Amino acid sequence: MAVVISRLDYCNSVLAGMPLVTLTPLEHILNVAARLIFELTASLRVRETITPSILAYIEYKLCCIMRSVHSGRCPTYLKNTVQHAAARQSRYSSTSACLLPRLKTNFGERAFSHAGPFAWNALPTHVREVPNSDSFRKLLKTHF
Repeated sequence: MAVVISRLDYCNSVLAGMPLVTLTPLEHILNVAARLIFELTASLRVRETITPSILAYIEYKLCCIMRSVHSGRCPTYLKNTVQHAAARQSRYSSTSACLLPRLKTNFGERAFSHAGPFAWNALPTHVREVPNSDSFRKLLKTHF
């Protein structure tokens, strides 16, 4: 089970913006893995359905990476790809917001420099500004 989930976790921020046709097989694998976990723990009845969304899973991971960027606990190359709104004087009400880069094509929306800040800015302010990482992940799971 850990092998399946770790493979889905590895570089899943690359999956941001992918077409649903590409994500459907991955979502099927995630559903099978989740069903297996719940059946092993006997917390799911045989005929109950389970539908975790791969899109929410990707957004969750993007927001976790953006949390590490925002707190400064990330590699320098990631920190350099994201520009915080507080770094430039702007009309953003929240200092935790990030600026989205200007794009010339729709393909650029898949880049982390755009997908990460887009997912981060979509979060409610009270979730973004939680000081503790564990509390942030808990609120983030509740949000998704």
